[in-house]
Amino acid sequence: MGRWPIICTIHPSIHPSIGIPIGNLTSQFFANVYLNGMDHFIKEKLGCRYYLRYMDDFVVFHQDKKLLLSVKEEITTYLEGIKLFLHKDKCRVYRTADGVPFLGLVIFPHRRRLKREAVIRIPWPHIHQSIQSWPKSAVPRLSLVVPKEMSVMGGIFSLSV
Repeated sequence: MGRWPIICTIHPSIHPSIGIPIGNLTSQFFANVYLNGMDHFIKEKLGCRYYLRYMDDFVVFHQDKKLLLSVKEEITTYLEGIKLFLHKDKCRVYRTADGVPFLGLVIFPHRRRLKREAVIRIPWPHIHQSIQSWPKSAVPRLSLVVPKEMSVMGGIFSLSV
């Protein structure tokens, strides 16, 4: 039986205008300090061996889907105690074989892919212009292979300089 992860994003339950701006170094520091207790709760109290967290996004892996649903409820209760909640649209249980969205990637057991939204946000014309300004000797040929279903431009993006 394959592994099932629970993927979640945490959001504050207070008014969105209150707090530290995203990207600020202090917000990163305080996220780690504030969620350190949750890390210990998940690893030590719930006994989740395979747990990852980056800022307010986290993943818990286990082979038993029912256990993960129970873990999700325990985490929800813990977070309510510190005035946080799990994002309703971004917290669910996935099969790893189907790909797990995490940190802008879709992670499969043996490969990783950029999420379609991330590919669309890449400023392709700006990148092309930037590469064109490089000295000819710096990069004789550069090819960026983007899977067809992920590409806005349809497959292989190739630049000659």
